[in-house]
Amino acid sequence: PVPTASPDAITTAYDTNQTYTPLSNDTAGAADFPLLATSVKLCGISPVQTPNSCDKTSLTVPGEGTYTVNPDGTVTFDPLPTFVGTVATPVKYQAKDSLDRFVNTTITPTILTAPITVADDTKTGPYDANQTIDVLRNDTPSAQWVPTSVKLCGLTDASATPPVTAEAPNNCTKTSLTVPGEGTYTVNTDGTVTFDPLPTFVGTVATPVTYQVTDVLGRTADADITPTVLPPPPPVATPQTQVVVPSGTATYTNVIGTAALATGTQLQSGSTNGPCLVDPSTSNCGTTVVIAGQGTWSIDRTTGIATFVADAGITPGTKTPVTYKVTDIIGQTATSTLTPIVPPPPSATDDYSSGPFDTNQTLTPFSNDSFDSLAPARTASLRLCGASETPNGCTQTTVVVPNEGTFTINSGGTVTFDPLPTFIGTATPLPYQAEDIFGRFVDAALHPSVAAPDAPVATPQTKIVAPGTQVSFTNVIGSAALATGAQLQSGSTNGPCLVDPATNVCGITVVIPGEGTWTIDQNTGVALFAAEPTITPGTKTPVTYRVTDVIGQTASSTLTPIVPPPPSASNDAQSSPLDENQMYTPLNNDSFSSLSPASLPTLRLCGAGQTPTACDKTTVTVAEEGTYTVNENGTVLFDPLPDFVGTATPMPYQVADILGRIVNATITPTILPPPVPEATQDTGRAKEGNKVVLEPWMNDSAGVVAAGQTGTPALVPTSVRLCPMSTVVKTRLWVAGRADPSCTLMKVTTADGTYTVDPKTGKVTFVHRKGFTGTVTQPVPYQIATNWKVPTGTLTARSMLIPTIVSKRVPMVTIGNKVWRDVKGDGYQNRKDRGIPGVKVTISTTAGGAVTDIFGNVVGPVFTNKKGLYKFSDLPAGQYKVTVTYPPGLRPTIANRPGRERNSSTRSAISRNLRLGQTDNSLDFGMVAFDNTLLPSTW
Repeated sequence: PVPTASPDAITTAYDTNQTYTPLSNDTAGAADFPLLATSVKLCGISPVQTPNSCDKTSLTVPGEGTYTVNPDGTVTFDPLPTFVGTVATPVKYQAKDSLDRFVNTTITPTILTAPITVADDTKTGPYDANQTIDVLRNDTPSAQWVPTSVKLCGLTDASATPPVTAEAPNNCTKTSLTVPGEGTYTVNTDGTVTFDPLPTFVGTVATPVTYQVTDVLGRTADADITPTVLPPPPPVATPQTQVVVPSGTATYTNVIGTAALATGTQLQSGSTNGPCLVDPSTSNCGTTVVIAGQGTWSIDRTTGIATFVADAGITPGTKTPVTYKVTDIIGQTATSTLTPIVPPPPSATDDYSSGPFDTNQTLTPFSNDSFDSLAPARTASLRLCGASETPNGCTQTTVVVPNEGTFTINSGGTVTFDPLPTFIGTATPLPYQAEDIFGRFVDAALHPSVAAPDAPVATPQTKIVAPGTQVSFTNVIGSAALATGAQLQSGSTNGPCLVDPATNVCGITVVIPGEGTWTIDQNTGVALFAAEPTITPGTKTPVTYRVTDVIGQTASSTLTPIVPPPPSASNDAQSSPLDENQMYTPLNNDSFSSLSPASLPTLRLCGAGQTPTACDKTTVTVAEEGTYTVNENGTVLFDPLPDFVGTATPMPYQVADILGRIVNATITPTILPPPVPEATQDTGRAKEGNKVVLEPWMNDSAGVVAAGQTGTPALVPTSVRLCPMSTVVKTRLWVAGRADPSCTLMKVTTADGTYTVDPKTGKVTFVHRKGFTGTVTQPVPYQIATNWKVPTGTLTARSMLIPTIVSKRVPMVTIGNKVWRDVKGDGYQNRKDRGIPGVKVTISTTAGGAVTDIFGNVVGPVFTNKKGLYKFSDLPAGQYKVTVTYPPGLRPTIANRPGRERNSSTRSAISRNLRLGQTDNSLDFGMVAFDNTLLPSTW
């Protein structure tokens, strides 16, 4: 059989995609040859295609929608939003089976029509603010609304020519509509509607506006718009107080307008609802109010400015407040008060002051005058009354009162009285006037008085003077003088003078026998004392001076010369280590009077060819010793040469006291030598093929500490360094102690072998070259330091390392054999007797002394190996004693059995007298146990 196809049709809701499975109701010719989903194709309509030549996978039918073949053989229909109903043009499709046999039929979609629903719109907004109403937000279109289709329905306007009738849905055409007394509605491009209320409108509109809207299917619906406008906040009025004086006018801040006392929404002006004043006697609100005994109020209803004109007889205090009222654009009102205050009149009180002689006085007239805080004094109005002026007609800022002084007004409202130097007592009262900020005058008078000056005061003075010199005392009058007072007099009449102790007459010259002569300059007030050459040290006769002030008051005190004792100097000496600076303070042991101390700038050293008191050097260098330098603080630094030791040539110095008297002494440094180390040649021996290990410090010396120094010098083994082969030793001790900068090597190789320093121990190991024997042909220099520090670093010594390698072919003596366990205890050694390991064996001379091998090394004890054998080699010719130390639990077996080479068994044995090259292996030691159970199983 052949395959067949059946038509497909689906009905769905508006604007909903439909999915068809065309092959689901088609029939295949045989189960083995199914229809293929991938073969489903749509037949085009422009140009028209016919089965079985269709090839479309997507097809759009104008005005209806789009068909799309999916990969699984299904077909999706996407209807246009503008389409409803059954398609006018069913779409054909084709398919085939695996034998390429085609079928075809049609797809016929149906789209149901959607319902349409609209709802009335309401909105509430603040006063005089536009409201945007989204009229479509609460409408249900099913099909999409067309925002540009929103229209307003026009209202009836009988007054128009010709008269206009109201529009009815669905024939409304307005995009802007004005409702008289309410506001204007405007349709926006996005379909919203803006309501612009009139400033005079509040509440819910009396005339809701109808709008219509059309969806994409062409269906039109309508509903109403009902906005509500909230009223504005009520106005607020604030009170104000103004100060006014009798017959004066107070102008209050405007109650409406910019920066007004009242605020609100479009506060009204003019005769209808403009601001007004409430008459307290009638409660009527008008433009004028009269308060009996106080004054008259008025208000400008256009500007909102109120004024109060005070009566001439109005009394001080807070007056009757008057209420003002304001009205906003919708008739809401607010009230507050305007209050006048009349300050009390000002008053003035005389001012008194007193001050010292010839000293300015500052008076503050306003400090005791009475001005109300609401009507303060106008400082700039203060005036003094001249000779012919009376208040309130005074105009002066400066007034001179003959024989008394000058009054001057200052910027801060104070008055300065500058008395004449000749004036004392109470001045003539000076009238002054002033006014408050409202022009009300007051007047009073200023009464300064000047006290007489204090009596002059004279202070004593002491001055130092040397024999045959003169000294000036501080001026007794004038600036920074010994005496103070009111205009101390100068000149021949009342100028300063000296009192002669012999006559009590005050003059300009006084002679003290044996001391000197006094004089005084009566113009400058300077007294001079000229000492005689023979005047003796000590405090001399004081002389009295006298001064007189401008009113004849006098004061006296004394001038006293002191002659200090002459200075003296003592020599200075110090000792210090090598190349260490010495600091001298020469004046510490010199003698200077406290009244005539040393003058540090006069400290000088005596250069070559100079003698005190003609020395002028601050730096002197002595050849091969060092340099002396004078410091500003009176110290002297001696910087010795690095290689100088011993006592230096004494250095003379001189210094003067403040009176110019010179003394001299010497400075003598001593430089102590350091403990210079000494190094001795180091030798060592080793058999060919072995190393020689040298410890250089073992025969070196760290040096000896000179008297006057402390500390203990010691060699530092880890400082050992090797030097280049060209290094030589210095001869002068303090130079020899310096390190050779080239001695820094840790390894040196010569023709004989290689020397290596162990940095941790300072030991030097010599490894000879192959085939070398004998004493080295190229000894290597070494350097070692001590712990003694000097300015140049550390002290060092140098010497030579001279090792010797002994040839294996050199004959020597060898001694040894075995320590064994005598199992039978019979003193004979047989096959069952094993050696005893770890037994200590010691060698000595026959006299018991230490043995030195052919390399110069002391031969110490050895221990038997695991077979009980021991050996001492490298011994010089001679006879030796060998001693064993018996382990615990063991004792000697029977001694001196025949066959001595194997069977000797004493605690010690004497070798044969051996020549070089001979060996004695006959010294055996047999042992038995005190208790066999105590012995190790290996024995």
